[in-house]
Amino acid sequence: MSQRIRFHRKSRNGCQNCKSRHVKCDESRPRCKDCTRREEVCSFERPAIRSTSPLSDSQAIERLTPPSHALHPVQDVPEEPRYSPKCLLDLRLMHHYSIFAAQALANTLDENVVNALKVQIPQLALEHEFLMDAVLLVAMVHFCCVDNSAEHFPLFIYRDQALRGLRQAVANLSNDNIHALRGASVLLAAVSFPADRWTNQSGLWVTNWMALALGQRNFRGVRDLSRPSHDDEKIPQFGGLYGCFADRLAPAVVPHTIQRALEINERGNDVQYELTLRTVAAELGRLVSILKTPYETQFLEKKIKGWAFDVISPDFFTFVQQNRSEALVILAYYLALFKFLPDSWIYHGLPQHDIGVMVDVIDAKWKEHLSLPATIIEMANKEDAEALLMTCL
Repeated sequence: MSQRIRFHRKSRNGCQNCKSRHVKCDESRPRCKDCTRREEVCSFERPAIRSTSPLSDSQAIERLTPPSHALHPVQDVPEEPRYSPKCLLDLRLMHHYSIFAAQALANTLDENVVNALKVQIPQLALEHEFLMDAVLLVAMVHFCCVDNSAEHFPLFIYRDQALRGLRQAVANLSNDNIHALRGASVLLAAVSFPADRWTNQSGLWVTNWMALALGQRNFRGVRDLSRPSHDDEKIPQFGGLYGCFADRLAPAVVPHTIQRALEINERGNDVQYELTLRTVAAELGRLVSILKTPYETQFLEKKIKGWAFDVISPDFFTFVQQNRSEALVILAYYLALFKFLPDSWIYHGLPQHDIGVMVDVIDAKWKEHLSLPATIIEMANKEDAEALLMTCL
């Protein structure tokens, strides 16, 4: 016998208890029959309906964004470039120094000095602005000499800044800056000739170089007293860059062509003046004697530089600055030796320029004493030029 199914009307307004038990509520109020029988609290209030619609993008962003008072103030980013043209140029020069210029200077220096040029000097320049100025100047001078696109570089400004920085540092010499001063003086001397050439300096270019060479002597033998002596081995040393000039075994004899010029003796009985000239001229004769035997160009270049860095006295340098005729004659023979060095970016045009200046400033009766060095400089064949110069010994 089939069971009879009973249907009932679904209660939509029943109490909460009946709904939770899924039974029919008679909906009698204030208390339905089932709740009365069970002695339960009867409630017909409906719970709040939670919205299931998705949030819009703006509502989601608003919910995730903290209130404005909780945000830290953000500075406006400037619209102009972060790197000025000057900053970019300095970066370019430092790159050029590290890759090209330091190596170009290293050809005639000892290995320890080469390492200082490439590694220690750039590190030291981060602590001393005047040394950084010298590093950037070296890079700019070399750049101008090897790349025509660098003609617009402000070389004069950079050189002036480097020289002013060096003078200020010398005036405030201390244990803290002595090593940086040595490095800066060497760098400025190294590019003195090409810097004069590119800035069209008037007068003798060699005098500017000699001034820096004499200044570099002031830092030799000055040790940082705040360090133990063995610590100095870790610091780049630049004294005696070109070896000892006096290691030449040839006698120091005044070349006879210079001797004839000194015999004019316009200053009478000025013994000190004559002694200074003869001492310098005799050491120049020792330098010229290198040409008598086979030599390497690098060795000759070291000795030529050594004469200026190690031999000439401040008095002789003063005589050159004063355009004293005897001093200019000696210097002309010294410039003739540059004929036997490579026509590199450092020495290009130096002897021709300075001999020309001497011819213009020296007294007429002394011009004949410049003829031999002037002829040597203009000769095309170096062997013939060597032979002619050695006739003065």
